[in-house]
Amino acid sequence: MRMILTALGIVVLVVVGGGLTLRVAGPSIAESLFHLNCGDDTDTSESCRNRIRAIGHLYADRKRMDDAYFWYALGAQRDDPKAMFHLAWLYEQRAHEETLARIRHLAEVAAGAARRIDEPLSNDNAEQAKRWYKTSAEMGFAPSMNNLGQIYFAGLGGRQDFRRSFEWSLAAAEAGNPVASLNVAHAYASGRGVDADPRKAAKWRAWTAPDTHLPDLDEPTLSRTRLLGQPLDKRTRDGLRAIADGGGMMKMEERAVTATVDGSFADVQRKLLESQRTVEHYPQ
Repeated sequence: MRMILTALGIVVLVVVGGGLTLRVAGPSIAESLFHLNCGDDTDTSESCRNRIRAIGHLYADRKRMDDAYFWYALGAQRDDPKAMFHLAWLYEQRAHEETLARIRHLAEVAAGAARRIDEPLSNDNAEQAKRWYKTSAEMGFAPSMNNLGQIYFAGLGGRQDFRRSFEWSLAAAEAGNPVASLNVAHAYASGRGVDADPRKAAKWRAWTAPDTHLPDLDEPTLSRTRLLGQPLDKRTRDGLRAIADGGGMMKMEERAVTATVDGSFADVQRKLLESQRTVEHYPQ
């Protein structure tokens, strides 16, 4: 298959990388410790909510997403906005997978290799993702504000709405989220969702880390936070944490990228994404 794809390229420049998260406990051990220390099923203490969320992460690391879903949902039921973020992220992944499956099927239909399916694409997972991102966002968790904006940016489960995307991105950026800051910069540079303003775009490209710990930079939260509809690569994530730890600068530049590639749908998507974003690190 030969396709010509044109997209918006992103270059994120940050100062040196750093940071490593190590998970040493298996989920079964973590579950045993949870039941030992949080035996009351109604315990909503912060320590127990942290344990619930951590078990969800352990299962997600092992690609056992149904188990991760159970624990994130348990945390969401206990009013943990961080667990809600990760639960919403799982729903969002399901929605993306459904959309890509439908696109592949329609391509096969066009090629005469499959029977047409006329039932509409379900958007239940997209609606659940919006629901939990919004609930978490209203509790003040900035990564959820950002990702809710990105759902509107991508039009997942509905039409694109750049105005609502900008509003949520701005709320997250004002709360200190660095990825949202870049999304706001893009909106002002492109005029998507707000009147174009180069000065404001330049302002939001410069992010200053707070003096206190920012949970937005923790993993896997940062790797699940979206910039212009895509997850951040590891080098950019490490660079943002390095800025938070020791200072530095963040800069985003954008350019048009035209990619001509051969291969499967997955190959086209992978090669295009590789061409869209490169990351350079400079010593402070």
